[in-house]
Amino acid sequence: MRSGDRPILSRPQWQRTVRAQRAHALYVKYRETLADSDDDDGPQDDDAWLFEDFRILADLYSRLRDREQLITLIFEVCLADLFINMTSSHIFTIRVSQRSF
Repeated sequence: MRSGDRPILSRPQWQRTVRAQRAHALYVKYRETLADSDDDDGPQDDDAWLFEDFRILADLYSRLRDREQLITLIFEVCLADLFINMTSSHIFTIRVSQRSF
Protein backbone atom coordinates (compact mmCIF):
# COMPACT_ATOMS: atom_id res chain seq x y z
CA MET A 1 0.00 0.00 0.00
CA ARG A 2 2.84 2.40 0.74
CA SER A 3 5.13 1.08 -1.92
CA GLY A 4 7.25 3.46 -3.94
CA ASP A 5 5.90 1.83 -7.09
CA ARG A 6 3.16 3.69 -8.88
CA PRO A 7 -0.17 1.89 -8.98
CA ILE A 8 -1.09 0.46 -12.32
CA LEU A 9 -4.71 1.46 -12.86
CA SER A 10 -6.47 2.28 -16.06
CA ARG A 11 -8.37 5.53 -16.51
CA PRO A 12 -11.77 3.88 -15.85
CA GLN A 13 -10.40 2.30 -12.67
CA TRP A 14 -9.16 5.68 -11.45
CA GLN A 15 -12.53 7.23 -12.26
CA ARG A 16 -14.36 4.49 -10.33
CA THR A 17 -12.02 4.98 -7.38
CA VAL A 18 -12.80 8.70 -7.32
CA ARG A 19 -16.55 8.00 -7.58
CA ALA A 20 -16.22 5.47 -4.77
CA GLN A 21 -14.42 7.98 -2.55
CA ARG A 22 -17.10 10.60 -3.14
CA ALA A 23 -19.93 8.13 -2.53
CA HIS A 24 -18.24 6.94 0.65
CA ALA A 25 -17.84 10.52 1.88
CA LEU A 26 -21.60 11.03 1.44
CA TYR A 27 -22.25 7.78 3.31
CA VAL A 28 -20.01 8.88 6.20
CA LYS A 29 -21.91 12.20 6.45
CA TYR A 30 -25.19 10.28 6.45
CA ARG A 31 -23.91 7.89 9.13
CA GLU A 32 -22.97 10.83 11.36
CA THR A 33 -26.57 12.10 11.27
CA LEU A 34 -27.99 8.81 12.58
CA ALA A 35 -29.07 8.87 16.21
CA ASP A 36 -28.70 5.11 16.61
CA SER A 37 -25.87 3.13 15.02
CA ASP A 38 -28.21 0.15 14.65
CA ASP A 39 -30.04 2.10 11.94
CA ASP A 40 -26.94 1.94 9.74
CA ASP A 41 -27.30 -0.71 7.05
CA GLY A 42 -24.15 0.34 5.26
CA PRO A 43 -23.70 2.28 2.04
CA GLN A 44 -26.53 2.27 -0.47
CA ASP A 45 -24.48 1.85 -3.65
CA ASP A 46 -21.66 -0.37 -4.88
CA ASP A 47 -19.16 2.47 -5.22
CA ALA A 48 -19.47 3.41 -1.56
CA TRP A 49 -19.18 -0.26 -0.60
CA LEU A 50 -15.98 -0.49 -2.65
CA PHE A 51 -14.40 2.32 -0.67
CA GLU A 52 -15.70 0.91 2.63
CA ASP A 53 -14.07 -2.41 1.71
CA PHE A 54 -10.81 -0.55 0.92
CA ARG A 55 -10.97 1.09 4.34
CA ILE A 56 -11.49 -2.25 6.10
CA LEU A 57 -8.70 -3.86 4.07
CA ALA A 58 -6.31 -1.05 4.97
CA ASP A 59 -7.25 -1.43 8.64
CA LEU A 60 -6.60 -5.18 8.51
CA TYR A 61 -3.23 -4.67 6.82
CA SER A 62 -2.35 -2.10 9.47
CA ARG A 63 -3.22 -4.54 12.27
CA LEU A 64 -1.23 -7.28 10.58
CA ARG A 65 1.80 -5.00 10.25
CA ASP A 66 1.50 -3.96 13.90
CA ARG A 67 1.26 -7.59 15.01
CA GLU A 68 4.30 -8.55 12.92
CA GLN A 69 6.30 -5.66 14.38
CA LEU A 70 5.30 -6.66 17.91
CA ILE A 71 6.31 -10.27 17.30
CA THR A 72 9.63 -9.10 15.87
CA LEU A 73 10.22 -6.86 18.86
CA ILE A 74 9.42 -9.65 21.32
CA PHE A 75 11.63 -12.06 19.40
CA GLU A 76 14.54 -9.58 19.36
CA VAL A 77 14.21 -8.90 23.10
CA CYS A 78 14.05 -12.63 23.88
CA LEU A 79 17.10 -13.31 21.75
CA ALA A 80 18.99 -10.45 23.38
CA ASP A 81 18.11 -11.74 26.87
CA LEU A 82 19.07 -15.27 25.86
CA PHE A 83 22.39 -14.06 24.46
CA ILE A 84 23.12 -12.06 27.62
CA ASN A 85 22.26 -15.05 29.80
CA MET A 86 24.43 -17.36 27.72
CA THR A 87 27.43 -15.05 27.69
CA SER A 88 27.17 -14.14 31.37
CA SER A 89 26.93 -17.80 32.43
CA HIS A 90 29.83 -18.65 30.11
CA ILE A 91 32.00 -15.91 31.67
CA PHE A 92 31.03 -17.12 35.14
CA THR A 93 32.05 -20.67 34.20
CA ILE A 94 35.40 -19.44 32.90
CA ARG A 95 36.05 -17.43 36.09
CA VAL A 96 35.14 -20.35 38.31
CA SER A 97 37.32 -22.75 36.36
CA GLN A 98 40.26 -20.27 36.44
CA ARG A 99 40.07 -20.11 40.24
CA SER A 100 40.27 -23.82 40.58
CA PHE A 101 43.67 -23.99 38.86
